[in-house]
Amino acid sequence: MTLLALSLQLVVPAILIMSVFIAFLALHRLSVQSEAQRSQFSRFFFASLSAYVFIVIGVFLFDQFLTWRMYSFDIDGNGIFSDSEGTNALFVYQDAVSDDLGRNLVPITSILIAPVAATIALFLEKALRKLKLR
Repeated sequence: MTLLALSLQLVVPAILIMSVFIAFLALHRLSVQSEAQRSQFSRFFFASLSAYVFIVIGVFLFDQFLTWRMYSFDIDGNGIFSDSEGTNALFVYQDAVSDDLGRNLVPITSILIAPVAATIALFLEKALRKLKLR
């Protein structure tokens, strides 16, 4: 496996990890905006929704980048890759575009992943508030 292929496989997990921080920032923004009593469910829902939108948009943009990068190897611009256009980098991008089912199912799987990110963000927020009170 080349370094390029490995780095392409690490982008989506990085987006998922960053979704925890997006949910945390959303919670922080919500608490700074008004300190009125909000239900835990509304805070959890807002954090989950923020993480979900971030994951879906991030993976969509990554997919568009891969497609754009793959078609940048099409020298004559006809949308078909001839043998003379084939390079190792092209094959890596073709494999990344065609072999990843997870990017295609991200709107569905993120429904399960976003609440996990929101839960982690809620625990982080509570832990930071306890540390701040000391």
